[in-house]
Amino acid sequence: MSPLPLQEGQGLLPLEVALMTRVNSAPACPNVLKLLEWFEHPGRYVMILERPDPCQDLHSFCEENGCLDESQAKKVLMQLINALKHCESCGVFHRDVKPQNLLICTDTNEIKLLDFGCGHLLKYSAYKEFAGWHSFIRPSRVVSFPQLSCRTSYCLVAGCDAVPAPVRFSTFQKRTEGSQTALP
Repeated sequence: MSPLPLQEGQGLLPLEVALMTRVNSAPACPNVLKLLEWFEHPGRYVMILERPDPCQDLHSFCEENGCLDESQAKKVLMQLINALKHCESCGVFHRDVKPQNLLICTDTNEIKLLDFGCGHLLKYSAYKEFAGWHSFIRPSRVVSFPQLSCRTSYCLVAGCDAVPAPVRFSTFQKRTEGSQTALP
């Protein structure tokens, strides 16, 4: 894992910590989970994150309560768009948006984007490696599975799977775990 400088003179940070630090800098976004503190241990790091109460990930929420109705889905998607626009303005590309990476406050339906472990610094050239889980791979990467064209959006809105599982993609690396990089 190569480190990522946060700012000149501040040393090196694991990529996930650096990305979360960027998206938590002012002005903060109410739809991105807050990083409260982090600690380095030999070979790993620990992050202390906010935990809204009561909450659960969107996937579990939909499994327990059924699909979101149109009004709830609109509210969730508008908040997600707000979170992703904020990430973009901070120079961060999340790369793993899925129901399991969205916390929903069960009493208000407010969401928080979490898990920047597959994320990267935003760039305007091609990303050469796949990051995230195969279940949520973008359709253009899977020519032989045209039924996946709307899968991620469908899963976010409906909370259930549009394609029978398991669909396996042996040609792609499963997940880029713990990557770090240097700032350009």
